[in-house]
Amino acid sequence: MKIESISLLINKMCTQQNYAKCRILIQKEWDRITEAKNYQMLNDEAKQFLKIIKQEREMGTFHSLTNTEKKILILFNQSITEMKLPFAKRLFIQHKELIDSPKAQDWLTSDTKFICHAWKQNT
Repeated sequence: MKIESISLLINKMCTQQNYAKCRILIQKEWDRITEAKNYQMLNDEAKQFLKIIKQEREMGTFHSLTNTEKKILILFNQSITEMKLPFAKRLFIQHKELIDSPKAQDWLTSDTKFICHAWKQNT
């Protein structure tokens, strides 16, 4: 696909707030779209979105967790919020390495962190 077409698609998706598809396209065409001459073809919204993705890449949060890992953490948070503690404890034991990882800590609620800390002291 021509870079002009890609730029137009990215501009259109950002204007329509279709960020998921726009992110996929930007990731696929990262090397081409970040060249100075091609970057200038983007509108302001697309440039802002590109800056956000660039920050994520630099900070290492870009591919830090898989979708499966994110779903596990969301389920873990929900089970603790809903006080389904036996299920939460089972998740905690099965996915201890994931839950203990620094990249997962940003996904945990304060209640979840508190209960995890208590469970770590008991084991």
